[in-house]
Amino acid sequence: MDAKADRRGERRRSGRRTVGGEVRLLLRTVIAVALLLLVVNVATRAYLLAHIAPRIQQLRDAADDLDRLHAGLVDEETGERGFLATGSTVFLAPYETALPVVATASRELADRLPSGHLTRDLVTMEQAHQRWTDEWAQRAAHVQPQRSLDAFLLQGKSLFDTYRQAELKLHGDIERDITSATNVEDDWLLGSGIAQACITVVVVALALLARRRIARRVTDPVAALATAVDRISQGNLDVQVTVPEGPEELVALGRDIDAMARALREQMTIAEQRERDATRHGERLATVLGAAREVAGSLSLRYVMSSVAAAAAGLGCERVRVWLLDEETDHVLSLSFDTAAGPTGPEQVTSMRIGAGVVGRAARYGHPVGPEPVASGGTAVGVPLIVGGRVVGALECLHSDADAISASELEVLEALAGHAAAAISAAQLHEITVEHSVTDALTRLPNRRAFQNEFDEEVHRALRYRRPLSFITVDLDYFKQLNDRYGHAYGDIALQRAGDALRSELRESDRIYRLGGEEIGIVCPETSVEQAAYLAERLRAAVEASAGPDSPRVTASFGVAELPSHAGDARSLLGAADRALYGAKAQGRNCVVVEQGTVPAHQ
Repeated sequence: MDAKADRRGERRRSGRRTVGGEVRLLLRTVIAVALLLLVVNVATRAYLLAHIAPRIQQLRDAADDLDRLHAGLVDEETGERGFLATGSTVFLAPYETALPVVATASRELADRLPSGHLTRDLVTMEQAHQRWTDEWAQRAAHVQPQRSLDAFLLQGKSLFDTYRQAELKLHGDIERDITSATNVEDDWLLGSGIAQACITVVVVALALLARRRIARRVTDPVAALATAVDRISQGNLDVQVTVPEGPEELVALGRDIDAMARALREQMTIAEQRERDATRHGERLATVLGAAREVAGSLSLRYVMSSVAAAAAGLGCERVRVWLLDEETDHVLSLSFDTAAGPTGPEQVTSMRIGAGVVGRAARYGHPVGPEPVASGGTAVGVPLIVGGRVVGALECLHSDADAISASELEVLEALAGHAAAAISAAQLHEITVEHSVTDALTRLPNRRAFQNEFDEEVHRALRYRRPLSFITVDLDYFKQLNDRYGHAYGDIALQRAGDALRSELRESDRIYRLGGEEIGIVCPETSVEQAAYLAERLRAAVEASAGPDSPRVTASFGVAELPSHAGDARSLLGAADRALYGAKAQGRNCVVVEQGTVPAHQ
């Protein structure tokens, strides 16, 4: 009730009507005009029926009575004149018949005539009639024919003419009154028709005004609202509906349509933004999917890291670094790839303890960390690389813009990190498997399989480019006696120390292999036999010094051969080196022997 009262008060203050008010106003106008027409028509009919029509009928009845009265008197006069003329009583019958008719007509005529001038005329006529009756009619029936008959007839005619004049005057006055009453009736009907015509004109004028008012206050606003709604339905939301004049409901509806259009524009803007975000999110997911497909079939750790970093850069990261958990410790991350360093990776190994920075905390807690500002400027996000519930590393994504990384981008980076972790773990496992398959577990030197895979390739390259290639074969002296005397455990230690000593003296281009048992092979590309013999001597001395002060002495024999001086292919090169090794053993061991030449141990 309070709300309705408030709305009514607002409408009164604004001077606006409602649509119902406009309809009620029009209805009241129509009812008032209809009632006015009804009142004019009923009043006219009532007046005519109550006053004019009875008067006209009364006058017409009086005229009829007067006619019957006059007809009776004429019959009386005619019968009496016939009797006077012939003396026959037959002519008195009409006279006697007319007497009651005349009496009745005279009485009814007196009753019907209204007072006024007609009454005076009636009195004059009755006086003339009574005089004619008394002085002539009653005497005529008893008069005998005589010489004075003509005078008597003349007297009767004179009296009847006097009556006739009075009767004609009365009759004429009655007719005039009838005509006057008829004219009044006609005037009333004419006036009523004019009044009704005027009212009809007023009704038409009011209808036109009402039509203009309805058109201005209802139809035009409704049309404007309908046009606005139609434009909105067609997708045109740049509409503004204004109803300056009209019922309160239409004004309120216009405001509501404007508010709806604004809300739709806002929702459309939001929807367009969401569509752009969804499209961008889909593109990011497509990038992640492409990267997942790219790295899923690769077992190269470097390629996997490069592809993952490229995918992260494609998601909007300006710089991407891949940190992997160190193999020897589970609390250090090593920088393994950096997009700023190019495809070869970082030049220097950088380490970070787990728990330090966004990357260390991401690796420790197993969820994305950041964005956080960094000392170099911009922001950084750390995303852990998790596979099977185990953290294998973390992605570090850097931006120069502090607001560049959104929550949706972080979710996509997390999805990319999941695929990257699986691929990196698979690549690491593959590298470990490959390394184990070509690495001797005891000395951590490449084994015979690695030697077989790489030696033929080196020989082929040396022959193709006509470059020297030397091969050194090494065999520990009295190794079986060492095992028998001190045990295989010490023999393994002696072999490990010898392998470490040999590896420490080699150049970067040299390659060392454990060929089996205590036999070790060394491939020296771009190395002449002289250089190889010199290197072998250094290696011999290193092996001899590898034993500790309290350990048994360990020595080794060395055989050196060169391609193409001592052999023309891989097999013959191995044979030449073996012959030199046998020569070293024949020379007393702990020495270097070159095919077709010997370098003594003491030199």
